[in-house]
Amino acid sequence: MATLLECSPQTIQSKVEYLAGEAKRLHQEHLTALWQAGGTGHVMMDELETFIHARWAQVSVAVLIRAKTGEILGFTISRLSSSMPKGKANGWTTDTRSRHVPRLLGTVAAYLKPGATFTTDGDANYPKWIKTSLPGVRHVRSHSPKKDPTAFDPLFQINLVHAKMRNDLARLSRKTWTTSKTIDGLRDHVWLWLAWVNGYRLR
Repeated sequence: MATLLECSPQTIQSKVEYLAGEAKRLHQEHLTALWQAGGTGHVMMDELETFIHARWAQVSVAVLIRAKTGEILGFTISRLSSSMPKGKANGWTTDTRSRHVPRLLGTVAAYLKPGATFTTDGDANYPKWIKTSLPGVRHVRSHSPKKDPTAFDPLFQINLVHAKMRNDLARLSRKTWTTSKTIDGLRDHVWLWLAWVNGYRLR
């Protein structure tokens, strides 16, 4: 981008950070409008795994969506304890999901209708996190059908969002030379993508 626009890499970086900040601001306005409209009655959450610079530096991107529309309500990025020997040897052994995911859940509490449905897969941690952060929500644990591709998929909407993320963001492709160098860089990129998906006009 710096080469094509004939500017410095720092100029590009500053612009990305600025637009990510604008995306956050517009997203808060969007959530406020959702609250004024009465909130939403069904949300879904799942996590996408990627890495920072090297495959052993594993992280999780948890995404919350509105099931009816597919719009993104929020996301968070957590470190995962590396499952690879090289990651363990390099000290990538901290898992921060138990801190970040409940915090993400808390950010949407005000925008849920009473008795709202919250759909996830069967991750063993989700029931306790949801019970603590979103009391009164009806938690539904579902699984995508594996053997019959024509069967109804109760997690289709969130699976579609993750598929779009991997398709749209080169750094999230499963086989790629484009990698995230820092968690902050990945976070800024996801904010820009969220703005595009939700239809925010960034300037």
